[in-house]
Amino acid sequence: MSVEERLKERFGAEKLEFSQFRHNRRVVVPVEIFLSVMEFLKKDLGFNYLSDISGIDYLNYPKAQHRYGVAYALANTITAERFFVK
Repeated sequence: MSVEERLKERFGAEKLEFSQFRHNRRVVVPVEIFLSVMEFLKKDLGFNYLSDISGIDYLNYPKAQHRYGVAYALANTITAERFFVK
């Protein structure tokens, strides 16, 4: 079962927004469940390494709903799988 399927199963598909660009898979998570999602990714899915954290200013992005965002690049050190959380 994929990371996306596991997250949908655990938190509900209507709460999460998934996308992919090239091989980078990512999910946008509402702040209300952010900590629970990050704990699930670490403890249950093995994403035990935070490889990068970035701040984003969406000032000139078309259709941006919020001015600022944060992106977390996670890695599973056993499988070398990467996943991004915004």
